[in-house]
Amino acid sequence: MQLLCYKELYYINMEELCRRSTNTMMGFMMYKELLKSKGLKSTPQRIMVLKMIAQSGHIDIDQLSQNFKKSEINIPIATLYRILGELSSVGILHTVTLSVGKTKYEIEKGEHPHFLCKECGYLEDLQVAMNDIITIAQNACTHSTSSASVMLHGICQNCDSFSNTKNVQHK
Repeated sequence: MQLLCYKELYYINMEELCRRSTNTMMGFMMYKELLKSKGLKSTPQRIMVLKMIAQSGHIDIDQLSQNFKKSEINIPIATLYRILGELSSVGILHTVTLSVGKTKYEIEKGEHPHFLCKECGYLEDLQVAMNDIITIAQNACTHSTSSASVMLHGICQNCDSFSNTKNVQHK
């Protein structure tokens, strides 16, 4: 199968675009309206990036590029960086900077804490009210704050289970 060049995306119809991204026309319209509300043109590339991130939850640029190639769509990495920057700057995407120097992207959901597995890099949203955490931290801080993030580091259940199984086998 031949990869689609990102410029060819302009010429495929919307039904084909939705089929290739495994989402419905309803999803397409939702992303189109979201982009319009932020003053951005709804290009096929932007819509495909949004759909891919929404499906993945948290994704870095390398994973995003690989996923597009698996979907037979070739979007240059420079174009992906530009799109991610635009979507982040208007508040559609939230960037999560990991301690390992990578950045993962997610659809903006408001402030929330994350868990990061130090073994496999698994990143998970935690369902905790950030308002309480921020209020306690701001009360302890004498400086003016503009944003806050909370990242818990540890070992996920999968890695922990693997580690325990591995230790048992070595005894």
